[in-house]
Amino acid sequence: MKSFARSINSVSLIIPNKSSYEYTEEEVNKIFSEIDKQLKLIKAKFLAGKRERFRL
Repeated sequence: MKSFARSINSVSLIIPNKSSYEYTEEEVNKIFSEIDKQLKLIKAKFLAGKRERFRL
């Protein structure tokens, strides 16, 4: 669980701070699109290990 907490904390650190930076709507969409893409890849890898394997 410690690594999960660190991961969540890391994500919150990379999310832009609106008071420190100004981003266009397009830039925000690009940022979150990439985060979503990477999360989908990670989830697919995680779930791939959980599938039941074919056995005779």
